[in-house]
Amino acid sequence: MDNNQANNQDVTIEDTTKLKVMLRNNQGKPIYIVENNQNDLFVRLVSGGVSQICLLDDISKSLQADKDNFRAIRPEDTDSPIILVSGNSPKANQVYKALTNANITVYRQDINKPIKPITCSGRESVKAEIVDQYRHNYSVGGNISDFNDVIKTNVNTPAVPTGFDILDKVIDGGLYEGLYTVGAISSLGKTTFCMNIADQVARSGQDVIILSLEMSKHQLMSKSISRLTFCRYQNDDSIKYEWCKTSRGITDGSRYQSYCPEELDLIRQARD
Repeated sequence: MDNNQANNQDVTIEDTTKLKVMLRNNQGKPIYIVENNQNDLFVRLVSGGVSQICLLDDISKSLQADKDNFRAIRPEDTDSPIILVSGNSPKANQVYKALTNANITVYRQDINKPIKPITCSGRESVKAEIVDQYRHNYSVGGNISDFNDVIKTNVNTPAVPTGFDILDKVIDGGLYEGLYTVGAISSLGKTTFCMNIADQVARSGQDVIILSLEMSKHQLMSKSISRLTFCRYQNDDSIKYEWCKTSRGITDGSRYQSYCPEELDLIRQARD
């Protein structure tokens, strides 16, 4: 709330904190206290019609500067429930404790959970919406309807085959929506194996995005080209096994001078 808004609402000199002004002049709508670094959250909350938003830092400073006067707020002066949107930081815990000690109703909202701005007013109406959000975010009962919808949606989203028939059989048809982790000791072939799956998934018509923290894009490309030289050997009796190339054999340009024409042609076909 800016100074002009405060003046228009007959704020008295006793209202020495920004939050106290809001509590006494907000007509029962909820007040959100949010972390400083959640600028995108501010926009979403404001666009939802929420009447007031405070920064956690501002409230913390107000509490430190005006502890005695703040504690003197009467419950009947605080018809607007406060929703504290934050993580579990010491500052958030301090503000929560100070507000509850002042007999002010405070609801905590986990910053990592979906937030639906509350636009109604009146303590009971706001409380009902808050309870409904808690139920949806944290309880099984509040998510059964969504769960049933997911089952219906999955009818048309079959598993994505990895290209390894035995593996697909073991994991019930292929890759489903979710996170898969491949673990093994260093240099055992984890990246090569995953690149192999990625190539075969892409070959089936599925888009694939590869994010690499260790190998360069050219190293990853060389793995795919190396695999394809071996695939051509498997499918063409005229190609000799020794013509197939490792990833290093693909990227080390000094070796190309010693490759026979057939080896160079095999690399070219794999790159194509």
